[in-house]
Amino acid sequence: MKSVHLLVSSLVLALLGCDNGDTSVSMRTPEVAATAQLRKVTHPKWGDIVWGRLVLTGTTRKLLSADINCFYLRIRASESEELWVDSHMDIQRGDYPAKDGKVSVAVYWPMKNFKAGTDADLAQATLEFKPWISGSCFEFAP
Repeated sequence: MKSVHLLVSSLVLALLGCDNGDTSVSMRTPEVAATAQLRKVTHPKWGDIVWGRLVLTGTTRKLLSADINCFYLRIRASESEELWVDSHMDIQRGDYPAKDGKVSVAVYWPMKNFKAGTDADLAQATLEFKPWISGSCFEFAP
């Protein structure tokens, strides 16, 4: 009987959209709404990494592309370096094409001074916009 209740409870939570553990942080520029959906923290031997997805949507005009390197993470005193596209080969850096006015790309942020960082620390994250790094960060439809 316990297993039936557990199964029913699990199904109800799944249908209600139970939180999958991801943490979302958002910010807005005058032209774009940006959200970082943060999944996890890892510590491979080559550095400290926060994995997630960056989603950008034009707020005043249709977004054609975005320089994703304009977006950084901060978790307390730790700041990210430039993000990387999460793929087998990182061939797309910087200007990333939009689909239907939205850029949505799996990424990872290498973090400075984050050796003791955990998934729980993601709740402290903020997304930062630094347009001075690359100049123009967005291309819009006319």
